[in-house]
Amino acid sequence: ERSVIESSSGVLLSNGGRIEYLNKSAATDPDLEDVTHSFDPKVSLDFRPGWDWLGNDALLYVSAQTASKSSVYNVTNFLDVVVEKVKPEEMRAFEAGIKTRLFDDLVQFNAAAWRYDIDNLQVQFASLLAGGTVLFENAGSLRSQGVDFDTIIQLLPNSNGPVLTLSGAFVDCYYTSYPNGSGFNPDNAYIYSGKNDNTGNRGVRAPEFSGTATLVQSLQTSLGELEFGADYYYSSEQFFLAQNGSRFSQKAYGVFGARVSLLLEPWNLRLTAFGTNIADTKYTTGLFANDFGVNDVAAPKAVYGMRLNWDF
Repeated sequence: ERSVIESSSGVLLSNGGRIEYLNKSAATDPDLEDVTHSFDPKVSLDFRPGWDWLGNDALLYVSAQTASKSSVYNVTNFLDVVVEKVKPEEMRAFEAGIKTRLFDDLVQFNAAAWRYDIDNLQVQFASLLAGGTVLFENAGSLRSQGVDFDTIIQLLPNSNGPVLTLSGAFVDCYYTSYPNGSGFNPDNAYIYSGKNDNTGNRGVRAPEFSGTATLVQSLQTSLGELEFGADYYYSSEQFFLAQNGSRFSQKAYGVFGARVSLLLEPWNLRLTAFGTNIADTKYTTGLFANDFGVNDVAAPKAVYGMRLNWDF
């Protein structure tokens, strides 16, 4: 249950007076109180068929579930005399997958396919001309579907050879309905526009492909286990605004990292020297578009350091 206790706005005068142009509450307006009713079950089925061609002790599973997010109100809007209600968000999720071990347990492999359908997706947007604060609104609907996987591979059997870890996700995420979305006028940069048709555009923060590869080699020494590791992360282009303009995107990028660690077994101490983003790739972890331009949250450049872990 959500209700607006009070939402008021006004202009202070030089003589200390105040001109009030908004004063709303659920006590005087029944539309400012809402109850979201939901029943969100999850049903899953697991199956171990025992078929050798699927690997050792393969597990197959399917699941279906729903989820919901309650309604909310835009209670702070300096340019409007209406307290707007944002509808509840509802999701239906389906997934099917496999977990197995292959080639005499040298390979662990997990994969899944999923589909999420979201109705009345709650979206937030900020612009001075849209009310001066964060505005919540509903996109009609969004669909996210795809496949992901992760695997651990022992490259050299019967040895302490390197271990390769791979993971990735292929995602098809788009707005199936999003008319009249808040955004910026494409002909006048950073001028607020409330009539953008984002239907068919890609969902925010949803690259078509992202993945990680990690290679680890361990050696036994008189002091303890010595481990060498290298990893690489890749992400295709992603958007941070439903309009999908190039100025609201992060282009495809890749990040390298490496580490060397020594486990001092008698004391359970692990000493690690590491480097992250060692190729000094420039990319952003977030982007905030507003009336004055685009503010990027720059990811850290190359970082090198030492780390000590003690298990006790």
